[in-house]
Amino acid sequence: MCVYLICYGQTKYKHASHYLGFTDNLATRIYCHEHGNGARLMEVVNRNDVPWVVARVWLNGDRELERKLKRQHNGPRLCPYTMSIKQAQEAYLAECARSDTGRHGVVLREATSREMELYDAWRAAIENCTTWRDDEGTTWQVLSKYRDGGLEMWTCHIEQEGKPDEIADCYAWAIRESAQPVDEESQVESYEKVKIE
Repeated sequence: MCVYLICYGQTKYKHASHYLGFTDNLATRIYCHEHGNGARLMEVVNRNDVPWVVARVWLNGDRELERKLKRQHNGPRLCPYTMSIKQAQEAYLAECARSDTGRHGVVLREATSREMELYDAWRAAIENCTTWRDDEGTTWQVLSKYRDGGLEMWTCHIEQEGKPDEIADCYAWAIRESAQPVDEESQVESYEKVKIE
């Protein structure tokens, strides 16, 4: 028995980006979802060719956990695929703090599987980030990524204060070293700030 979360990625179906369910047999339930015999939402999602993936499973989760998670109305925060960079980092740090509760001083220990899952989600959110900014205000908007031999290259739209914008091929390692990923949430906040002013 388990609780599971299905993610529709960036596609969404109308308002829905996730489906949360409970089952006694995950393999059978997923088979039903794939063939339109599961939940009504999944039936409609399949009919509209919305791609989906099982993003997370709570083993030994029961109906009570399913109800608790559904009441939160926050599928994206539960999903390792759709968390923003900030959400993923906060979730990872909170899980580390929770695991260390009651311990004193520095404790060397193995990371829990949940910590590793959240760390991987945080790294994936950074990896998928398309906007980077350094302390001097230079912004790189990643347009495409490719490999040149063994080097990862990004074609970027570069904005620098007092200079004309340009599009250039950049070394990914150089941007990662000198700049920070800009969360989509931060971009929206700064855009709204500019709009208000």
